[in-house]
Amino acid sequence: MLRASAKAVGEPVDAVAAINGEDVGASVPHGPLLIELVDAVIAADPTRLEPARARLAEQATPQAVSEAVAVIANFEMMTRVADSTGARLPAERLESTASERDRLGVDRFTSFR
Repeated sequence: MLRASAKAVGEPVDAVAAINGEDVGASVPHGPLLIELVDAVIAADPTRLEPARARLAEQATPQAVSEAVAVIANFEMMTRVADSTGARLPAERLESTASERDRLGVDRFTSFR
């Protein structure tokens, strides 16, 4: 989704590099602030969450905060749905995604099976 949305707005990113935290500042606009927000959400730490939202709103826009938290929630939902239904990557996509899966370490996830 990151790759597609970046392409749609004309800001190409290396999605795998961004996910791995490799120079996120250069890979994604407001990348470090987005990582800070994601980390605060995942930690469920209210002492980190509000300051992270405020910094992103101040340096980007309040709409950016809304969009970021919507994406975080959507990814959480999609992961739970995929895991609970036993969804698997289609066999025809295994070869074309091998490099990205390797760089991300996806095949080592418990849910990869």
